[in-house]
Amino acid sequence: AACTQQAPRVPTLDELTAGSPPYECPLCDVAVATVDAMQAHFRSRRHHFGERTYRDRVAAEARTDYDDDDDESSAPYRFRRAETVLRARTSRVILVIEQSYDVHNHHAILRTAECLGVQHVWIVLADQTRLKNGHKSRISRQSSEWLTIREFASTGDVLTALRKERYELWATDLSQFALCLDTEVGARDIPTRLAIAFGRETDGLSEEMLQAADRRVYLQMYGFTESYNLSVATALVLQNVFRLDPSLRGAMPD
Repeated sequence: AACTQQAPRVPTLDELTAGSPPYECPLCDVAVATVDAMQAHFRSRRHHFGERTYRDRVAAEARTDYDDDDDESSAPYRFRRAETVLRARTSRVILVIEQSYDVHNHHAILRTAECLGVQHVWIVLADQTRLKNGHKSRISRQSSEWLTIREFASTGDVLTALRKERYELWATDLSQFALCLDTEVGARDIPTRLAIAFGRETDGLSEEMLQAADRRVYLQMYGFTESYNLSVATALVLQNVFRLDPSLRGAMPD
């Protein structure tokens, strides 16, 4: 394939000083009159930068050097990469985050959603005065560039939008009314459209969200600690849902 094309070999010092002067360095567009001058150039930072630029240019040309036909193997690498990612995306699952106060958790959740192929994340905004760790993460910003994110001012607003688009709502909850996602929920329980809601770090989902939920679920725990970290819980729940119903992956007609 074109993207595996090997870059031409970089000339050695002996090759650069072979023959008669002037001695030329094709990597840096330099010509010198003596062998000593070429040796000094070969050891210089300018030459090494020229060599790196040369290798980068050849590699870039190799990635985009393809025939003008419709064969998939000849498409540019970046297009094939985008197509592969989009084929695994899903819009059947929506991730709902209700008033997360910890910005680190918030960004980790977005990164998790993107890595697992969840395209849509709906966020009920938290009180800005209570936000922790206010600086933004460059990695999570890059992740969120590929997501479709909707923000809502209140829980009521997000519930209205979910009903309008006919999503079944599952709420993460540790109460006696919740079902264990590991043992009590099966593939047949996964609806056509599923929204999974996660709440605040301190006290979980609001009573309004819990009362509106079609089902409450929780993850089995085996230690003394009473709950998972919010971003970890998000990753585990999503992974379990995809495990229960693999057809969710790639279900994004829009």
